[in-house]
Amino acid sequence: MSVPRVSVLMPVSNGLRWLREALASLSSQTFRDIEILALDDGSTDGTAEVLASWPDPRLRTIRTGGIGVGAALALGLREARAPLVARQDADDSSMPERLERQVAFLNRYRHIDLLGCCAEYVDENGDPLENDWVRTIRAQQDGAVTPAQIRDLMPLSCCLTHGSVVARADALREAGGYRAEAAPAEDYDLWLRLLPERELAKLPERLYRHRVHAARASAETSADHARQTIAAKLAYVRRVMPGLSEDAKLMIVGDAGERDDYRAAAAASGFAVVAPRATLEGNYLTLLARPAVRRWALEGWDVLAVADADALAAYGTKFSDTGERGLVRIGNLFVKQEYAQDTRLAAAA
Repeated sequence: MSVPRVSVLMPVSNGLRWLREALASLSSQTFRDIEILALDDGSTDGTAEVLASWPDPRLRTIRTGGIGVGAALALGLREARAPLVARQDADDSSMPERLERQVAFLNRYRHIDLLGCCAEYVDENGDPLENDWVRTIRAQQDGAVTPAQIRDLMPLSCCLTHGSVVARADALREAGGYRAEAAPAEDYDLWLRLLPERELAKLPERLYRHRVHAARASAETSADHARQTIAAKLAYVRRVMPGLSEDAKLMIVGDAGERDDYRAAAAASGFAVVAPRATLEGNYLTLLARPAVRRWALEGWDVLAVADADALAAYGTKFSDTGERGLVRIGNLFVKQEYAQDTRLAAAA
């Protein structure tokens, strides 16, 4: 049996409603040298029957038995035979030329290890979706296409649509692959483990169709997703800031609900959460404008987490405009520069 050039990992769990459309989009790719690994994670809705009867010999079904998407993807990565590994979700679809375009790019730019593309957003019926959420995602993420842009944005927000990526299999495996315990943020966890050593990029064309529906929205806004996302950020900070002690002090300011998520993730990441000094609680940002107060406040923590997207820009401006030195901004985290090792990390001030 010849080795394909691309292995497509498609996990599915009771995904009958959109499965045929997803499979058809893969079977009709203009790039033909692929294998499709359908990771059937304990479906009971007729998914198994559709997979068994699908008329494409490149499809291989792997029964994963309900182990969860993170573990299923880890198994799929181990089973993938190709040097390139692509992703697609079973409720999404790909434009016919998607894989051809991505493979050509990776063949031309050998230093790029993972390549995504921009996405179209559709509703449950496949109709184009235009709302405030879509416009926000496009404004925040579509402009991050170069390795430098993605490296800067990724520690703040996952700026790659998981199902849209094609990556070099050896790069994913050397980074440790998918981790079951990181689900449902297993993709973000892996992308941050690729950085900063690996180069990630994105095609600006919309070659992937991402379906927004109630079940997906619920998963992406769950407490588990938020906490695993934060855990991935904190683990990334520890990798690029090797000087941080095992019980480094983490101060959290901002939205009360998000602070709770940070506290939960911090304990598992070995951070000791410290509260803002009593005189600063609730008025931290305003008081930072005073140099004496700022120097005093900076003594109380090693990492400052701003758990409020609306306030993040203000904190960055406050630290830079007031002449504060020795801080590195990593996404929505501010870290003492003395702990840094990677010279590509730019000082926040």
